[in-house]
Amino acid sequence: MRVATCAELTGYWVWAARRPWLWLDPTLAGLGLTSMARGRYALRNGELLDKTPSH
Repeated sequence: MRVATCAELTGYWVWAARRPWLWLDPTLAGLGLTSMARGRYALRNGELLDKTPSH
């Protein structure tokens, strides 16, 4: 999973970061922030951060 996470963060998101006009769309801006946080969590903990709380 860490390999896939690194590929996503260094692939698509690096591409998107080089296109500042994309970030004018609030949806993409929100998705970018969420994806970065979830990606960092996955790299650090080796597991996906679920959107729903686990009980």
